[in-house]
Amino acid sequence: MYLLNRRFNDEECVVQVMATFVTAYLTFYVAEPVLHTSGVIAVVICGITTRAFARMLIQDHEMMKKFWLLVEHILNTLLFILGGVLWGMVISNVDPPHLVESFGLQEWGFLVVIFIMMTIVRFFLFSVFYPIISRIGTKSCWQEMVFQSFGGLRGAVGIALALALDSEVANDTVLIDPRRDPTHLLFGFTGGIALLTLLVNGVLAGPVLKSLGLNRSSKERTRIVDSYGEHLRKSTIEQMIILLGRDHYSNIDIRTIQNSVPFLKKLTYHELRFAVRTVKDNTPLYEYSQPHLSLFEDILSKDEYKKLEAISVVELYQRFRTAAARIAMQSASSAFSLTSSSHSVVDKEEFSAQLKELRLVFVDVLKSTQFAQIANGQIDARRGMVLFALDRGVASAEDEASSNLPLDEWKACLNATRRFSKFKVDETNLHLVTGFVEAHEEAQASFRRDFCDSRAILSPAEKQVMEESKSQIQAAKSVFDKIAPDTMRDVMSLQLASALLNNAAILIGKYVKEGLLKPVEAESYLEDFQESLEELEEEEELLSKSVKEEHEEHKKAAEAWDEEAVKEENKNGNKKKAEAFKDDEIADA
Repeated sequence: MYLLNRRFNDEECVVQVMATFVTAYLTFYVAEPVLHTSGVIAVVICGITTRAFARMLIQDHEMMKKFWLLVEHILNTLLFILGGVLWGMVISNVDPPHLVESFGLQEWGFLVVIFIMMTIVRFFLFSVFYPIISRIGTKSCWQEMVFQSFGGLRGAVGIALALALDSEVANDTVLIDPRRDPTHLLFGFTGGIALLTLLVNGVLAGPVLKSLGLNRSSKERTRIVDSYGEHLRKSTIEQMIILLGRDHYSNIDIRTIQNSVPFLKKLTYHELRFAVRTVKDNTPLYEYSQPHLSLFEDILSKDEYKKLEAISVVELYQRFRTAAARIAMQSASSAFSLTSSSHSVVDKEEFSAQLKELRLVFVDVLKSTQFAQIANGQIDARRGMVLFALDRGVASAEDEASSNLPLDEWKACLNATRRFSKFKVDETNLHLVTGFVEAHEEAQASFRRDFCDSRAILSPAEKQVMEESKSQIQAAKSVFDKIAPDTMRDVMSLQLASALLNNAAILIGKYVKEGLLKPVEAESYLEDFQESLEELEEEEELLSKSVKEEHEEHKKAAEAWDEEAVKEENKNGNKKKAEAFKDDEIADA
């Protein structure tokens, strides 16, 4: 662990994780077959030692934590499956095949007595050491001491020890050897104790915790949790103001937002004013988009709405100042580009090679942007078809860039959804378009900021890549013109609510990760968010059905109108023929 100290090398971080894995199994091997000691106890001591002395040497704690969390679930599952099967064979007297029952009523009585005695011994030990533990560390109270005595669950370590002992005796004896009976009984008692602690202590842990008053937080802790709730509310309102700056969120129903997001039911003018000012002050002027605040007209007075609109507007002098700064930057970069380009002329082959590399860079930026949007909730991870279409589009763009062809990602996205076009036509297209447009806009900003020579002036190759991306955005936005305004309003309102809920859930996870909230405290928030997201899914299903029924009605109406038009045309044609025939008869007469 000490020698693997290059923290910026991902390979060494992986090797560190595998080193802990190998150390655990190597410890068991050396202790059990070589030294003939307890391998399970040796692994436990190894884990304690590694925790105490090697924890600060770990380079990637997140990777280490997630790896061992996965390994823990897998091995615990295997251990309890194996232990459950063997324990069932023991208590059912299938193994060993003796004439006398090895686990009868007497053994079940002993199991209950052992369970009661273990509980009493545990209470006795905690009572003896209570004067010490109540004065050191966090200074536990008597209620915590009682719950610690009651909540002792026996499981993996005990079952593993009993399995190891039974396996070792079985290897050293024959099948009918009576010396196998004690280890079988010991394993039966161990499994029974584990089962009783789960059924008794595990089930009664909640009521005991509640009766002791340990499930109630202190006033100070409650105040801290409430403050985090207020911070979550402010952050969500600011995120809503940022999203309202995008064109596809220009027509939103505020009642849908308030009904779907639990902590936004009552929005005040002061909260909205603070959020608008915060977003405006913290966003660079060249990246700031004035939010569409028309949705707040129904919940604010006319004067408050006008004031809010005035706050969101960028003053003219601020635009002049920013434009002057950008012109100065552009002049300096232009002078530099002229002096540098006077010594070299870019030919067509070099331009083509540069364009190819820049397209590949932009596609990589676009790919990472989409992953970031999925992680922060801007693209709903539950929409499998949208994610599939975006992934197919990026893969197609990467192939085109490798062949030095212009970007044509949107066409690949539409082809990926063509087989699903008869289901949820409007909803799927809208979610796909918004995710596609937002990914391209953020990728353009990142590409211009991090990969171009300057933000003020672009080279011809960089300019062409940006133009290709903009043309893709325009092609995607053309879908908006084909969708009814009411449908777009409903779908966009639900999508905005979903984005806010996902963002709030990610923020709660961040609080837990940073130690600001406890997992138990965050659980109530996350449960509310999950329920709200499920309600949004139900509303979208109802909306999808209504849109589909409306399409069918329009189709039937169009077909009926066509039939009527055909009948009317045939009627008029027959009438004209009759008049012509009559005219001919008159002419003949």
